Formats: sequence, structure tokens, C-alpha cells
Amino acid sequence: MSSALALGLNSQGFEFLLYNPTRAKAEGLKRRLKNAELWQGQSFDVVVLGFKPQKLSEVMEELTRILKPETLVLSLLAGVKLEKLQRHFGSRVIRLMPNLAIAEGRGVCLWSSPLDKKDNAFWQVSLNALGFAPSVSEPELDLYTLHAGCSPAYMYFLIHEMKELAQRAGGDPALAAKILTLSLQGALGQLTGEEDFKALITQVASKGGVTEATLSHWQESGALSQGLEAGLKRIQQLS
Repeated sequence: MSSALALGLNSQGFEFLLYNPTRAKAEGLKRRLKNAELWQGQSFDVVVLGFKPQKLSEVMEELTRILKPETLVLSLLAGVKLEKLQRHFGSRVIRLMPNLAIAEGRGVCLWSSPLDKKDNAFWQVSLNALGFAPSVSEPELDLYTLHAGCSPAYMYFLIHEMKELAQRAGGDPALAAKILTLSLQGALGQLTGEEDFKALITQVASKGGVTEATLSHWQESGALSQGLEAGLKRIQQLS
């Protein structure tokens, strides 16, 4: 995700210093960016925290050693609260919750910031290059993590499951994946998020039909809603 952020911000005039424990990954990203070098102890103004939130305690000592009081911290760590980040790194912290499409400027990047009006105005302009970048409260950022950060994986899971279904039924899984991918692109391509989604479902799901049978099972089993609730609970556990 930090690579996607760098690629999305590449047109904004930033200079990048790259570090990854797997050096080859940093070198690969360097080739895709303008104004990028590998980090070898150089000073920097902003650091992006792009590792698993569970590893924060493991890397805390190293981070506090290399960060200066004035360093701005951009955190991609899901569920890790601003208060905790500020306790360790100082007051200049922004939380981000993006998805991978920000690399092409077509993603969503939620952000929550305690900084002053001037700093927030700068970052609003910069983050707008990523796609849709609304500034939200911290509780909203945690809630909408499922909608922004996690939702692409939900779509990929649906495609994978339907691909597997086609294979079990004797069909061509590659063709199934192609059909579903293009169908979803067509269905989602013109949406703005302001539609009446119940009405759109009704247009597709005729009474007593195949679509209604699938949707009714999901609703009656509660599996889909329970899975989303499990994701929200995990965010709360990480905080």
C-alpha cells in the first residue's frame, strides 16, 4: 500500500527515499518513480508507515531513533489510533486509509489529521491526486476502513469463488473470471454512490429467479453481514 501511495503521489513533486527489508522490492519501486533513491540514512521530512499494524511494537525502537521531532508521520496502520501514534512519534501525525487503486489516481484515500489548517490544506491538495480523498473524523476512518481499504479484496474474493464454482460445475474458470470481471466493471462503472441500491437490485433480481435465490440465502444465513461485523471488530481490536 505504501508503494501505491508513492506511485499516486509521484506527480506532486515529492522526492522519495525508499526502504523495504527486501531490498529488491525497494529497487523495483525506484524504477517506477521519478525522483527516487534508496534510503541509506539520508534525512527526510515525512515518513510513511506501511507495515502490518501488529509489527508496530517490533519496529518502535528503530523508528524513534531515526525520526526527528518535526518529522511528519503518515500512518497506513489500520486501527492504530492517532493518540497512540502521537504518544510515540509526537504531534505531527496523519492517519490514512487508502486502497490500491490510488496508484493510478482512481482510488479512495480517507484521512484524519490533527494538524493545523495550513498543513491540512496542503495535504488535501496532494491527496486529491490519488482519486477521492475525503477528510474524516477518526471514528469514521475506522468505520470506513471496510469500505475503502478492504472492499477491493471482497470483490476479488467474489470473483475467485465464482471462478471456483464454474470449475466445479465443469465450466472454464478463466472464462468465468473474465465474464464476471467485465460484468462488474460494467455494473459499477457509471455509479456515483448516490443511487437507490435496493431499486437496482430489484431490476436484476426477478421474483423467484436465480439472483433472488442467491441473495435470499445470503440474507437468511447472515454470513455476509457476520463477515463484515468480524472485520469491524478486528479494527477495534487493533486500536
